[in-house]
Amino acid sequence: MYHHEQIKQLIQIFWHYIRPIFWSVMIISSAACIYDRFFKSEQYIERESYWLNEDKSRSATDIQRLDYDNRLIIYRPEGKYNGSTKYESTTTNSSFVDWYDLSDYYDLYEYYHD
Repeated sequence: MYHHEQIKQLIQIFWHYIRPIFWSVMIISSAACIYDRFFKSEQYIERESYWLNEDKSRSATDIQRLDYDNRLIIYRPEGKYNGSTKYESTTTNSSFVDWYDLSDYYDLYEYYHD
């Protein structure tokens, strides 16, 4: 184990070599932050769309499909659409278990091959 004096000397030697690197990084970082904040022009380039008929007023859910060959967006016809169709199940839990003969844990274990 090192004594306290030896540890202090090691820290001083380490700091002697690291200090210039530390201050250099701090000065360069500060200069970059000042440049970005005050001197860099904030010109945003509005790029034209890849799609020829893009309508930014319509939402993305109105898109039916994308035609990549002709660069066209095929939109759904306007109107109200019903949600997904829900089908009522005619089977019950017990009929499902009877149908697949899954009456207990060992049958389930064997069925799923675990």
